[in-house]
Amino acid sequence: FPSHDIVSKGMTKSQVYWENVATVPTGDYFRAQIFPSPTQDPSLGVAHQRYVGIFRITYFSTNLNSGALAIPTMIDDLIKTFPRGSQLVDGVNVVNIESTPSDTEIKYSDNKYAYVAVDVRYRMDTFSI
Repeated sequence: FPSHDIVSKGMTKSQVYWENVATVPTGDYFRAQIFPSPTQDPSLGVAHQRYVGIFRITYFSTNLNSGALAIPTMIDDLIKTFPRGSQLVDGVNVVNIESTPSDTEIKYSDNKYAYVAVDVRYRMDTFSI
């Protein structure tokens, strides 16, 4: 996933933490994770590979007094950031958003923070000659 596109698409309101990066979050933040599915070879006779999976963005709010109330708005904005049919372009790589993103219910953990995840289904095709 072209990380610069994601950050420029509205996740700059809070900190973004990527998977496999050691961090100690402070305040509200996003955690970005990629869950790839097995790579597909959809075409016979052509070097064509298809990468599909889910890009999960989890929003954590540490302000339970008012932050939890802002979560639905933040999630709606995030879902609108990745509309079905949109593309993220990084050089020759084009990541297609397959469907409207879906969100989970708001969950609370130890009265310390509230969190909710948004799943974005993606597809990227590559061709070699």
